[in-house]
Amino acid sequence: MRQTNPSHLERLVLEGAVLGGGSGIDRRLIGARLPVCNEFMLAVLQGSVLAAFPDLITVFDKKSALPLSSTQVRSGGPVTIFAVPARRLRLSSPMADRTLLRPIERLLNIKFPATAPLQQNITVRSGS
Repeated sequence: MRQTNPSHLERLVLEGAVLGGGSGIDRRLIGARLPVCNEFMLAVLQGSVLAAFPDLITVFDKKSALPLSSTQVRSGGPVTIFAVPARRLRLSSPMADRTLLRPIERLLNIKFPATAPLQQNITVRSGS
């Protein structure tokens, strides 16, 4: 059985962007939108895009800590949103072709940002 390197996990968490979480109701997530087309395409809060496909956007149930599929997320449900920047994922070359997103923008009435939002929003803390 393969064992996980804890320092590797710590780096993954730091490279991700926790968009909500903690105990109780996270007031920062009230009004968050998660447009879906087979998967979470954007994480939008107060008009700001916090993460966008091909970033990996995942949603967890705050009570059970289990991941939620797009069909399981309910409006007003207590969740934690976690995103991993696309630059940290192994993706095929079509993922960089922004023109492929145009039909999804029309379908969902959304606009993908020209640059990856997670690259702008991450604050990396140095270890002690």
